[in-house]
Amino acid sequence: MCLIRNQVNSHEFRGFKSLLLRQIIEHNMTAIRNNEKLKGFVKNTLGCGCPEKVFEMIDVSRHLAVEHEKEVTRIVVGDTLLIYIIGPESYGDFIDRVESVGLAGKNDRDTNNYNRFRLVVSGFEDDVRQREASERFSELFKMDAKMHIHFVNQELVEGLS
Repeated sequence: MCLIRNQVNSHEFRGFKSLLLRQIIEHNMTAIRNNEKLKGFVKNTLGCGCPEKVFEMIDVSRHLAVEHEKEVTRIVVGDTLLIYIIGPESYGDFIDRVESVGLAGKNDRDTNNYNRFRLVVSGFEDDVRQREASERFSELFKMDAKMHIHFVNQELVEGLS
């Protein structure tokens, strides 16, 4: 009896192990696809000329920007490039908060010794307000050539995190 029981348990364990391995592979493949999508976004959309080695490590997280009071997607590429992405739900008084979001990104960049900071605003279609926000950002950080703001279509950032 004990032998049969051990065989069943061993068979169940192999099945569980196989299922777990498939899930790990699927998760890793999704991560690889997402990293490739992120790499394409960073290079093609943001115009980053980073060397390939930088893309070996990409960290994506979400956090609440206290000054902005909205969730920000935070992406770090190769311990070099810091990207904050804010979506259309974050606009409210965005133009008035460009300074605080930019300063939060600058402080994060400087604290962690990243090379550049890029603030990505997705799905913001109002050209006049885009220009105002861009001008404010440029004026505030004109002495820092490693700070950039980008306005992109919402579709370009979907599925990055």
